[in-house]
Amino acid sequence: LLEMLDSKNPARVLSVGSGPCRELLELLQEGRIKSPLYFDCLDFDKQALDYVRNEIEKIEPEKKSYFHLGLINKNLLSLIRPKKIESELQKYDLIYSSGVFDYLSNRVAKRMMENLYKLLNRGSMLIVTNADKDGASHRVYYEMLTEWVLNHRTKEEILNWTKDLQNVRDIKFVNLDEKNSFLFLSLRKVSD
Repeated sequence: LLEMLDSKNPARVLSVGSGPCRELLELLQEGRIKSPLYFDCLDFDKQALDYVRNEIEKIEPEKKSYFHLGLINKNLLSLIRPKKIESELQKYDLIYSSGVFDYLSNRVAKRMMENLYKLLNRGSMLIVTNADKDGASHRVYYEMLTEWVLNHRTKEEILNWTKDLQNVRDIKFVNLDEKNSFLFLSLRKVSD
């Protein structure tokens, strides 16, 4: 987010399946947003969005003087039929999703990725996260004990979602930590 804020003015961001948006709240609390940021949170859970709104209200006004928040309470699957949600979305400089694609079938994940990619401005980035099939050492525990079943995928399976995208300048997996059990796919749209 900070890297994008340094290069775009104003910047537009969409967090899909935003949940409590800890990354955004942390930046605001630290007063690190120093240029205009339009940030949309899209989540099916109204309580998560209420939490984000309430936490932002607690932050000192001077730390959020450049910040504009949009809260969109919709079923995430509406993104596979974008006509239903089109009027509420913009063109974005960064779209990211963590904790959504793991629950989707390959067909639905591919369609959602294609539709999110269409919402990017030129030169902008889409980042999606999915549980790594190769790094799933604790998988049996959380599937058996908590009935938390994710679609673990390989890099090749995730890359398959991108094969029909056009104007892609860069596709890569970002390594955050060698012990990480999630894959972070980054796509950048070509610039003008």
